Amino acid sequence: FILSLVGTVANMASTSEGRQFLVTDPNGRELINLLLTTLPDVPEGTGDCLKRVILMSLYNLSINQMGLLMIMDKKELHNELTKNIEDDMNPELRLLSLRLLLSLTMQIPSCQIYDNINRSVPKSKINELTNTTDADMRLLAKDIISNLQQAASKFTDKPENRPFLEFNKCKRKPGDDKSSCSLLKLA
Repeated sequence: FILSLVGTVANMASTSEGRQFLVTDPNGRELINLLLTTLPDVPEGTGDCLKRVILMSLYNLSINQMGLLMIMDKKELHNELTKNIEDDMNPELRLLSLRLLLSLTMQIPSCQIYDNINRSVPKSKINELTNTTDADMRLLAKDIISNLQQAASKFTDKPENRPFLEFNKCKRKPGDDKSSCSLLKLA
């Protein structure tokens, strides 16, 4: 029953109108937060089908700018993606997690979000996947690394191979008293 309901959410999120409804309606936003908090609690093995559909729903939501901002900086999501990417036993969940991570890293809007993502993603495992025989995983891994490198150069003058970026080390635009590190607020 729950799998069917989450499948309905995934189908809603597959259309632009459905995504917009989910991110603007208070009940839709509550549902998104429920998916985010439920994902880490889904049991390994027996709950893989549910995890797959939740990841698809979140990926579909990430296509919408407001949806992306809602889920981009959620630590529990980063931890779950890391766990799935590092798990060699479930290539399907790994692929879905890589797709979602790619979406999360495409246009990182702030230094703080970059810092949180950069600290949590398994960069060594993603680097390993750039040499895998699976073409989809290899391409996703390369694109994620490229996105992180672009974000690193955008938010810091330091090399991107540092373990993390300190919030107070972010670049400031000349003549602008606002840091590029400020979080975007959702309306």
